Amino acid sequence: MPATPSAPSQETPASVPARPRRIALTGGSGGIGAVIAKELIAAGHVVHNFDQTKLAMPGIHTVIIDVANFGDLISGLKSYDAIVHLAAISAPGRGSSNRIFQVNTQSTFNVLEAASILGIRHVVLASSLNAMGMTFNLKPCVHYLPLDEDHPCEPDEAYGLSKLVGETVADGFARRFPEMTICSLRFPMVVMPDFYRKSGRDEQFWKRALWSFCDAREAARAVRLGLDATWRGHEVFLLAADHTPSPVPSAELAAQWYPDVPLRSPLPGHAAFVSAAKAERMLGWKHERTFEAAMREALADAE
Repeated sequence: MPATPSAPSQETPASVPARPRRIALTGGSGGIGAVIAKELIAAGHVVHNFDQTKLAMPGIHTVIIDVANFGDLISGLKSYDAIVHLAAISAPGRGSSNRIFQVNTQSTFNVLEAASILGIRHVVLASSLNAMGMTFNLKPCVHYLPLDEDHPCEPDEAYGLSKLVGETVADGFARRFPEMTICSLRFPMVVMPDFYRKSGRDEQFWKRALWSFCDAREAARAVRLGLDATWRGHEVFLLAADHTPSPVPSAELAAQWYPDVPLRSPLPGHAAFVSAAKAERMLGWKHERTFEAAMREALADAE
């Protein structure tokens, strides 16, 4: 289990706006890197991208580096205050199982090792719902709904295993360096504008994704709030909108797609199958955009 920090007092919020920092963003050239960089820059931070290719975003300096090379990484991180670690092979099929597991676990260890040596106290790690054994599993392992952080983790493939191992590594660093604040954010399907336009209604996809999503801009805000956290230790957070992307009521969806899965609490209306209550409690994060509004926005932008 993750190290449990002292609960914040009622007078002290779970996260507070931080002073401007120099933030190293690993793997920022892919996926949601640009969205996260934009969010952090808007909050007043200086963001440098650590990746093997440049980020096509004006005003962002890229340090060309392989995060799996520890010597290069620790040399490059000497002047930074915080790290956001995205660098990974991001899905099965984008490399051999051996390479996915090796790259993802080694890079996470390297980032935390470098941070601990250099005195960098705030690290946000991009974990995944697949650490629990969901979308990429041969068969998603759903023991109850809605999911929470106490749900068993049963990944059966290299990507999900690598994310679960990364969380375990973070537990170890938090025990050894209790002054560190490490957030592992278990992202579900992180939705970019193109996805809304092309695949927003694919029922078979959503079944495996547990009908759970997080808009990329909301994910970026969670990263920022993770960097602002005032507690110490390592915590894992599930992130998801509080509603499904389906027009079908959630109780009907659950009965149709997961008929043998017990409900631990009711699913009124279009309630999500993944609970982000812990992120709201400890980070002050709540998904603000609705799926329908974001889809309308994406379609309008495409016209």
